[in-house]
Parts: sequence; C-alpha cells; structure tokens
Amino acid sequence: MWTCNLFSISRQVARLGELYLEQNAASPRSDDIRQLKNKHIEIISGKFNYLRLTPPEIKRHKAPTVSLPQAVNVYKTVLKHHTALGFGGPEDYVFFPEEKNRLRALNTFGWLFNWIMNSLGLKEGPHGADRSFYSLRHTAITFRLIFGGNIDLLTLARNARTSVEMIEKFYASTLSAEMNIQLLHSKRRSWFTGLRGMRHLPFCWKPSE
Repeated sequence: MWTCNLFSISRQVARLGELYLEQNAASPRSDDIRQLKNKHIEIISGKFNYLRLTPPEIKRHKAPTVSLPQAVNVYKTVLKHHTALGFGGPEDYVFFPEEKNRLRALNTFGWLFNWIMNSLGLKEGPHGADRSFYSLRHTAITFRLIFGGNIDLLTLARNARTSVEMIEKFYASTLSAEMNIQLLHSKRRSWFTGLRGMRHLPFCWKPSE
C-alpha cells in the first residue's frame, strides 16, 4: 500500500514543501511541520495578499510573521485537499493532519523529502553537503537577501524568528558580492540631481548644463 501510494504521497509532500518555501518571507522552522495548525494561519487580502502566521512560541519568538503572496493560493489548495479528506478545521494540522503522532509526521516528511531529492539527483548540494528539509529555510532566507530589494536584516530576522547575528553568520555566509551586483552598481539620488528635476519651478536656481 505504501509503495503503491508513494508517488501520490510524494506529490502531496512536494505541494506542502512548496507551501513551506512560499512562506519564505516567514521562513518556518521544521518544528512548524509538527505543530502548525490551521488556526495559526490567517489569510490577509487587500493591498497586499499574504498569510499571517502565528505559530506556537519557539525560542522566545512569538510575534506573528508574514508569507509571500504566492503562499496564499498554495495554502488554499492544501486546505481544500485536506477538507475533502475530512480535515481542514482550525484544530487540524497543516502538514499530515491525519497523523496524530507528530514526531512520526515530521520524520515521514523528512524521509519523503530525502526520497524526492535522491530520485531527482539533487540530494548533494553544490558544495558537497547533503540537502535536508532544513535547506528550504536556508533557501528562503537567502532568496530574501538576494531578491528582497532593500530589505533590512532586522526586519528579515524578526520575520524569520531569528537574530541578525544568526543571519549574518549562517544564512548570508554563502552570498557573494556578485549576487547583489545590481545593488552594488546602484546610485542614490543626489541633491544636485534633485535640483535639476526642479528647473521648471520659477524660484529654483537652474544649474548650468
């Protein structure tokens, strides 16, 4: 039964892994696989669309965190799937709600993640280290450092429920200067440029060409 359903289960794991990664603005921890319930997630719609996550307190971190917009549709898909199976209530778990043994749920998730990585030939990373489920958190934070515009480390650290020191020491250690070449080449708007943009105003001094 397990072998026959392995492909179907792996698709579910891939979908749940996508949800985990799309929450990368929040960068959930592996403990969230074990503890996160639907009551901990609120869908926010408006000018910005995102998930507000208020998971159980971990390492003295208990403030809500937010996801990327893409996580909303992924979560809705997962919730719809679970509701069809008789779950999806506030007290039901987001990951493997049918499994009451939460340590087993966490171990199963990790085993299936490794199975998928090995099947795709992606288990070993570019530096020779094996990828684990925790690698998704590392990827999530790294992506925010590279693609998050001018996001400051304090905001990122708070949303990832960690510290600036931890981000600098562990997550930013793999970044190179070339990854942020656009920021390195960018220029701030100078006061002189600002004056040039105000030449049409009668009271402004017109800089020489």
